[in-house]
Amino acid sequence: MQQQERRAQEVAKLRSEAAAAAAAAAAAAVSGKRKRKGQQQEEPQLKQQGESELPWGFFDDFDKDAAARGEVGPAQLQQQLQLLNEKKRQLVADIKEGRQEAVQERQDIRAFVNQVVQLQAEQQQIEKQLSAIKRRAEEFKQQQLLAEKCKTEPADTEHAYKPAISALGAVEMAKTEKHQQAAASPSHATEWSDSESEVDDDLTWRAKSLV
Repeated sequence: MQQQERRAQEVAKLRSEAAAAAAAAAAAAVSGKRKRKGQQQEEPQLKQQGESELPWGFFDDFDKDAAARGEVGPAQLQQQLQLLNEKKRQLVADIKEGRQEAVQERQDIRAFVNQVVQLQAEQQQIEKQLSAIKRRAEEFKQQQLLAEKCKTEPADTEHAYKPAISALGAVEMAKTEKHQQAAASPSHATEWSDSESEVDDDLTWRAKSLV
């Protein structure tokens, strides 16, 4: 009760002082002692001076008390705090989004690297298959060449045996001539009969070896 009475007394005193100041300003305006321009400058000064002297609690609203002093009231401070909290939430959301994007980028890069590694492995596998196919093709080609060579080999063998056959025929002719000479010359019959078998055996063996 005492505080309320004291506050009421202070409010009444301040109001009386403000009223006196306003009355003085009005009297000065009516008397015409001050010019209109000076009056326009003096009234805001008096009003500001009177409001600056108002104590806290002059008005029932703290925001009005703060506004009377040109200060920021609780409501404005609360609004500023809400704006700061909103900016903070937005900043946190941006940071989280940036982190998520960074994580997604890392995942994309990892997936790309895995794809490259897989493609390289597939390429190596394909190269191995191509090498195997080329090797099989070369083996098949060699088999075909060998088959063709086997087809033409009998004719080549016949040509190869011709010199041996000719040599064998020559040996037989030589033996025939020697027999004829031995029959014509009895003196050489004994010598021929001794060496005949050795010479015939040697010539026959060489001719057969050629065949």
